[in-house]
Amino acid sequence: MISVDEAWAAIGAVAPLHQTETIDLADAVGRVLAAPLIANRTQPPRNVSAMDGYAVRIVDIDNGVTSFSVIGEAQAGGGFRAAVGEAEAVRIFTGAIVPEGADHIIIQEDVARTTERDEGDVGNNDMISLAAAQSSARHIRLAGQDFSKGDELLPQGLLLSPADLALAANGNHAALTVFAQPRIAFIASGDEIVPAGSAATDRQIPDSIGAALAAMVRHWGGLCIAQTITPDDKDTFTAEIKALPDCDIIVPIGGASVGDYDYAKDVFYALGFTPVFEKIAVKPGKPCWFAKGVNSKNMNSHVLGLPGNPSSAMVTATLFLRPLIAQLAGFETPQDWSEAILTAPLNANGSRETYLRGKYALTEGRVEVTISARQDSALTSVFADANCLVKRPANAPAQKARDMVTILPL
Repeated sequence: MISVDEAWAAIGAVAPLHQTETIDLADAVGRVLAAPLIANRTQPPRNVSAMDGYAVRIVDIDNGVTSFSVIGEAQAGGGFRAAVGEAEAVRIFTGAIVPEGADHIIIQEDVARTTERDEGDVGNNDMISLAAAQSSARHIRLAGQDFSKGDELLPQGLLLSPADLALAANGNHAALTVFAQPRIAFIASGDEIVPAGSAATDRQIPDSIGAALAAMVRHWGGLCIAQTITPDDKDTFTAEIKALPDCDIIVPIGGASVGDYDYAKDVFYALGFTPVFEKIAVKPGKPCWFAKGVNSKNMNSHVLGLPGNPSSAMVTATLFLRPLIAQLAGFETPQDWSEAILTAPLNANGSRETYLRGKYALTEGRVEVTISARQDSALTSVFADANCLVKRPANAPAQKARDMVTILPL
């Protein structure tokens, strides 16, 4: 039996897939960038106005000019092609290129128009007068203020967010090259397990793990390609494994303890998979195991066995499946660990590193966490109510209310 840190080290030694694909920008959120993204343009490409107002020369204001002749108009996507001279102004709108000669925008609230013609009807006789002091040149976004052509916008290995896609689009990219998503198949075994919605007797249990794990995998950057339920029959279990499509990770759920029907490891070993570890000193999740092999295309494949109890499966998936997906996809698992204040005392911990379901909240500027009173690994309601795991090291001493603990937000 290995420690949690040793299990993470074994997962961290897995070779990334290094397979890439080019996808549309709109489909790239949650994917991992396979190469640095370089700007194809400068943003802004020219000096542009940050406000609606009037483009003028600040030197005129410094020299005491308070009235300006409006000589034209500049709109976003268009422009005013002549230069701005002494005591001249150009009506300008946000995003429009600043005319040559101008270096300051007087916002429209700071001027008074001296004609009564419509705002859009601009002529050479229109005048504006300052209605507020102008202390310095302002309200211009300089060319290249955001980035310049050739700059690295995003690094290789980045898990792409919606904000990253906005930056890529501004850099004039319509598609991105990303690492291929690890392909994952789940296989649950048990005579009592039936698809959710079809449990007709008190001897049947709805599959409460499959949908949750598939959703977690999608959130973590993986691709669920198969979900299978098999009865407690070794031959059927073997046949279902052989029938799975080629994938990077097979996740058997249950069948890894010491009961008469716990044969998952034996089946995979007989199919040529080699054990990496078979038990972890963690609670819940001691039966979690890991093996490696090859698929029908002679490519590396991995098996991560999870416990059959729902909460145990979701805890161990969070702790071990998530970093395995990240390792294969080519990025580092986000380190979301943080500290929180206990709202109630905790008993001393046992010999296994333990992850308790809890709920944290921000209270008067402090992060406080309440441990669920029920920690039975079969209770899905407890996991649904939790928003974090509370880490307790092996043999940790008892703790008092207001002591600090380490949490992993879910």
